[in-house]
Amino acid sequence: MGRPPALPGPATPPQETVPPILAVDGACADARVGDVFFEEDTYAEAAAVCGRCPVQAICLAYALPNESHGVWGGLTPEERRTARGGTALLRIEDRRAADDLRAAVAAQVPHEDLAARYAVNVRTIERWVADQRALPHPAA
Repeated sequence: MGRPPALPGPATPPQETVPPILAVDGACADARVGDVFFEEDTYAEAAAVCGRCPVQAICLAYALPNESHGVWGGLTPEERRTARGGTALLRIEDRRAADDLRAAVAAQVPHEDLAARYAVNVRTIERWVADQRALPHPAA
């Protein structure tokens, strides 16, 4: 069976932050409706709030790859899973670890230090860095 990977894959997407516009313009920004989004028995009420939200599309675009709990963009967790085609959502911890490792590599932290931090050998770090460099990156 093998052991689980000690590092997130080099292609692990970055951790996304909730778009600030949701807190400003989202219908869910009203403190009186906040709890309905994370209780299964109130999902219908939450979806109704989303139905009148001016930033519902932005919320859903953020939530599809990032959120596994609660109603976001008018969809329940199961509905988002279906919309994603049943693909698993990467854990936020994996995304955060990949972001941290990319930042450490960019800051030129010695590979020996990274190997110790992630409890892997230096060769594993070197392969991760090489694989990361080989990925297509969008033009800046």
